[in-house]
Formats: sequence, structure tokens, C-alpha cells
Amino acid sequence: MSVLQEHISQNIRQARQRLGLSQQELADRADLSRRMITLIENALGNASLSTLDRIAHALNVPFADLIRPPSQTSPGETKPIEVWQGEHPRSRASLLQNAAAHRGVELWEWSLAPGEKYQAEPDPVGTREFLYVLQGTLTLDLVSGTQTLVAGQSADFPTNQPYAYSNQGSSLLRFVKNVIS
Repeated sequence: MSVLQEHISQNIRQARQRLGLSQQELADRADLSRRMITLIENALGNASLSTLDRIAHALNVPFADLIRPPSQTSPGETKPIEVWQGEHPRSRASLLQNAAAHRGVELWEWSLAPGEKYQAEPDPVGTREFLYVLQGTLTLDLVSGTQTLVAGQSADFPTNQPYAYSNQGSSLLRFVKNVIS
């Protein structure tokens, strides 16, 4: 069990209890199984980012509130939170900051080692991502086709579709993204 899993476990349980929801009611709202909610609340389940986003939406809280360490209660704090780790130790995603918007704004820093890929699941309608490549070459796979972005280039797209980031190059890829929902 990781420290992040413990934070997620505590934060989901507390948010669910504040709303007076049972695990089954939360599962129904998030379109997940009660078993999945139980595993996550017991820090035994390794939930995907999209599963956590569905839970955040069901609890009507920002995504960052689910992953933030309980001691880091102020949304204005800027300590990065590593949320995803790829197969290669240099492939990771860290939430840098978030702010209130219609539902929320999140600032992320991503890095992918050569050959690494992250496959995302669709987000709710109205969610968009803005990407800016800092280093390397990002291959962005969308339903509409593939885009290749190099350092200094940016793109934005709706994320209510399957999409993937990959590093098909031979050097480390680093990019930042804003998620606006």
C-alpha cells in the first residue's frame, strides 16, 4: 500500500461520510461496483485516474481533493503530488496545482521515458486539456487522428474521447497540461 493510496482512501471515505452516503450509494453515483469503492477506501485498490475522476465527480469535489495529503488541506499549497508512475522510473505525472472553475482547473507536469505510453479514458463532456511540450516529442493519439508536438508547441482538445500520450522518441519527453472541467 502506497502513501498516495492511503491519502486517497482517507479522503474518499471522509468526503463520502460528510455527504451521508453509503459505499453502495457512492458506487451507484460513480457507476462503479461497491467492491471497487471498498477496495479503494481500504487502500487495497489501485484506481485509475479516470476512476478517481468519476468518484470526485460523484462526490462533487475537485479531483485534487481526493489525492491531496490530509495535512495539505489548503488548495493554494503548491507542493506537487505524484499521481501516476509508468513502467520506467522517469515516466510520471504530478499534479502541480488546481483551482476552482466550473468544476475545476488542474495543472500537471508529465514525463515519459522513450517507448512509454499512457492510455486515458474519456472524461465528462465539457472537459478540455491544454498541453505544452517542454522537452522531447509528444505523440498525441485522438479519435480524430495523431498529432506530433515538439518542444515549444502546444495543443488543446476535448477529453470526452479516448486519447493517449506516448513518447516514440529516443529522449525523455516532458510536458505540462491544464485540465479544465
